[in-house]
Amino acid sequence: MKLVFIERSVVHGCPPGWTRFQTRCFIFQNVQKAAADAEPNTRTLQTPTLCLFLSVTSLWEVKGFLNLNLNIHHIFNSVFRKQSICLSLGGNLASIHNRTENTFLSELVRTACGSYSSTWVGGHDGVKEGQWMWTDGSKFDYQTWGQGEPNNLGEEDCLHIYFTAEYWNDRRCDLTLPFICAKDLGTVKIIHVVQVENCGNN
Repeated sequence: MKLVFIERSVVHGCPPGWTRFQTRCFIFQNVQKAAADAEPNTRTLQTPTLCLFLSVTSLWEVKGFLNLNLNIHHIFNSVFRKQSICLSLGGNLASIHNRTENTFLSELVRTACGSYSSTWVGGHDGVKEGQWMWTDGSKFDYQTWGQGEPNNLGEEDCLHIYFTAEYWNDRRCDLTLPFICAKDLGTVKIIHVVQVENCGNN
């Protein structure tokens, strides 16, 4: 006779393939995409990009994640259809809120590529020139622009990172670069099954 006991517990974590950092999960996409293609909740108006804000939280199953200093990040090198990437993964292009996050993301890219690479994150000023915001709707409360940037040279409305110096630059949204998706940690229900065998003839 076997008795099965089910115990439910709730943990915070990231889905397989994502890397945790502080309270968010990140994934580097080493696929060349325009900023608008990387996050399909953007609408292209000829050259400029108008980004619509969407924040997604969901339940994920946690297995095989990489835990890095209370955070989760992972390198993902799959080719996705143009309009499916960050939102289909339940997130947005990454927002950056302090130097520690900026440095962490640069190391995520360096680990994936073997060197630093210019990479899209979710900053844009496509709604109003010079008014920068994040596609996830969070506050634009940290900046580390390169010298003379942002300069809006030729309708540059999207933000990418120069990882060699960890500085930001504005570029045309249709430039194809790798990108980083991010989402909040999810609440995950873990079910533990305990089997107990009765060895007697009861």
